[in-house]
Amino acid sequence: HFPAGLVHINDRGAHRGEAWGFSVWAYNAYQLHHSDQKFMGGKVNQPLTKMGTKQHQQLHRDLRKHLEKYKDANGNTMGPSRINSGKKIRNNFSRSERLQALADFYTENQGKYPKASADFFKLHPNL
Repeated sequence: HFPAGLVHINDRGAHRGEAWGFSVWAYNAYQLHHSDQKFMGGKVNQPLTKMGTKQHQQLHRDLRKHLEKYKDANGNTMGPSRINSGKKIRNNFSRSERLQALADFYTENQGKYPKASADFFKLHPNL
C-alpha cells in the first residue's frame, strides 16, 4: 500500500494507492510489445516495440481474434487461451505456419499498428 494520495507508476503495470478515501488506479503510459509473440515461438530477447498501454491491450485482443481463424486438421486454433497454451499452439502448428499467421495479422493491421508491423517485418524480412 502507498501513502494517501500517492499513486506509483512504472513500466510494469498498474499500482493502486489510496487517495482521500478513494481507490486510485494508475496505468503506465506505455508498454513494450514482442512483435514476434513469445507464445508463438518468438525470442524473449528481441527488439521491443514501445506502445501505449491501451493500444497494446487492443493489439492483443485483435491478434487473439485473428489467430482464432487459423485451425489445424483437428480443429485446434492458434488463438491463445487458458486451455490453449503457447506450448499447445507450438506443438500443433509449425513455426512457418505461426510466422505466416503473424505476417498476415501485421499486413492487415499496418495502418492500425504501424510500428509493431514494421518491427515484425524487420525481424522477418522474407515474409
